[in-house]
Amino acid sequence: FLDFEGDFSAELVDHESRINLNLFADDTATVIQESATGLQLYALMSGEENEEWLRDQNLDRWELIGNIKDWVDSDNYRAGGTGGYEDNLYNNLESPYLTKNAPFDTLQEVRLVAGWEDEVFERWGESLTVWGAGKININTAGHDVRKGLIRAYALSQPADHELDNCLEQLEILQMLSDWSKGKEFRESVMNNCGIELDDSIDKVLATSSSTFDVISTGLVGESAVTITAVLDFSKKSAGSVTYWRVD
Repeated sequence: FLDFEGDFSAELVDHESRINLNLFADDTATVIQESATGLQLYALMSGEENEEWLRDQNLDRWELIGNIKDWVDSDNYRAGGTGGYEDNLYNNLESPYLTKNAPFDTLQEVRLVAGWEDEVFERWGESLTVWGAGKININTAGHDVRKGLIRAYALSQPADHELDNCLEQLEILQMLSDWSKGKEFRESVMNNCGIELDDSIDKVLATSSSTFDVISTGLVGESAVTITAVLDFSKKSAGSVTYWRVD
């Protein structure tokens, strides 16, 4: 590498392949159980293995989801069903702080939300984002996100094994061609899996992406530096940097 010992590498991460938590900031649903983002998160965290894990941790899904919504929405009242003020979750901490009542600036900020500090974030963090337009690119969405989307919009809830078989069929189908619109994905699920989805799923799906992490690492000898930048290509072809850090 040039005239010294070293190397570099780069990795791209597609943010539109994930569930965008900042959509809660403009959510008009009167209860969290009617929120599209809330339902998507609940479905992501569903399934026998996830439910057993949550029981072992003594955690409630709607409470965890409500705490996320409370962090970004503009009011001060808890949304998870237990009632009370949002800040009561944080007032008695050793170093107390207030809920932000504004969108997340980084994904790591989610770790400040009650219940999301460690294991919960590590379990589902790779399926979440705080950047992008908000719709989920069904062509690049991962296994867990697709599984959650089908669960969230299925008119009759499929069993875990049915979902796994369905996703295998969809992955084979995608080898031939990507979906060009959300409606095509919904029809594919019905035609190949026999699972009927509510047509409201069409509004939350996209088939292309415009926001990415670019994670670049340079190595000289035993020293390494990593630059993480979030690039948004939605408004101009050259893209714009919306966030960056050096590690």
